[in-house]
Amino acid sequence: MKLSTRIALRYLKSSHQGSFSSYASRLAVIGLGIGIASLLITISIMDGFEQTVSEKIATFDSHVRITQFMDRTIRMPDAKMDSIFQNAPVEFEHSAFIQKPALIRKKQAAEGVIVEGVNWISSDFAIEGEMPFPDKIDLHGQEIWMGTSLADILGIKLGDKIILADLQSFSDPSAKRTMKSFELVGLFHSGLQEYDKTLVFISIPDAQKLFNMRDQISGYKISLNDRKAFALIPYLREKVSYPYYFVTWREKHQVLFDWIDIQKWPILINFGLIALVGIVNIISALAMIIVEKSGQVGILMSQGMTIKHIRKIFRIQGAVIGFAGVILGLFIAGIVILIQVKTQLISLPENIYFMDHIPISIRLMPILILSISVVIISLLASFWPAGKVSQIQPAKVLSYE
Repeated sequence: MKLSTRIALRYLKSSHQGSFSSYASRLAVIGLGIGIASLLITISIMDGFEQTVSEKIATFDSHVRITQFMDRTIRMPDAKMDSIFQNAPVEFEHSAFIQKPALIRKKQAAEGVIVEGVNWISSDFAIEGEMPFPDKIDLHGQEIWMGTSLADILGIKLGDKIILADLQSFSDPSAKRTMKSFELVGLFHSGLQEYDKTLVFISIPDAQKLFNMRDQISGYKISLNDRKAFALIPYLREKVSYPYYFVTWREKHQVLFDWIDIQKWPILINFGLIALVGIVNIISALAMIIVEKSGQVGILMSQGMTIKHIRKIFRIQGAVIGFAGVILGLFIAGIVILIQVKTQLISLPENIYFMDHIPISIRLMPILILSISVVIISLLASFWPAGKVSQIQPAKVLSYE
């Protein structure tokens, strides 16, 4: 170990002697640790919130939807879209869907809903039905799935019969009224009232009969199951043209995601200021150490140690305090995050935040960037107090020792 490093560590270990500077160093480490923990917890919560909302929306809306302009229907089979799908650069999952407004009725209770005809639905948010749930729940004839909120409004339970009516057939006096009976076979709960109150799922053949669509569909749903599959989006942007158009789940809910992004910066700035206070405390602690150790610094100078090496001693101390603060911050953040993940201790009103507890998402890259940045900033912050070493006059200092 180099002499400068040994001396720097010995100065920091002087806490055993109860010196005031040692307490200042401890407080600097604690303050920096609290600031870093606050930032890490905040970043994990914001990432968790965005990830949870994205997953819920993507489960129901899928990552990409391809339809025709003016909501015109697509006749199956569709050679153009089949060619685009077959020549895609990555593997992905796609399926046809039908989406139309309808009226759902149970005795005297009636509500307007969005009917989605699909071949299958994800079991991610299924809570009642024929268990155990597979990853994909196939939809069969005269079966319907709906959200728990809609079921509560209608006052129905599993096994009950309901009536779906095509609203468009009611708007045309000359058209035949189209209605069909379904059995409620499953319930889902997402926490997003937009889906839980208004969305119902039936099979594609049933939807084609209900809405008189024969061999037609509304469009295609595309699910991107891994990050590599997201390379499909630029490909579709290039290949999909009039009369087709596609929209991603983020574009469809752009206002929501813009709001999430806007909320991030004020929160990060506020908690970043807490970490900044910890950096200022490092400067204060080093200044106190320099004043307290001025006699020993004078001795080192008289023994021939250069100003450059003495400055290095205090810069090393700044880096060590910063590193210790990072370790403490990671420990505090890890404990808090672990408690929340395991116990879901902090709950949220689901009707406001779309989830019933604070979500956590841990990403390694932000943790590494923050940790390395804090150590570097701590090292840079030590340059100012370390620069004051040159003002120490060995003869004058030693005369008081």
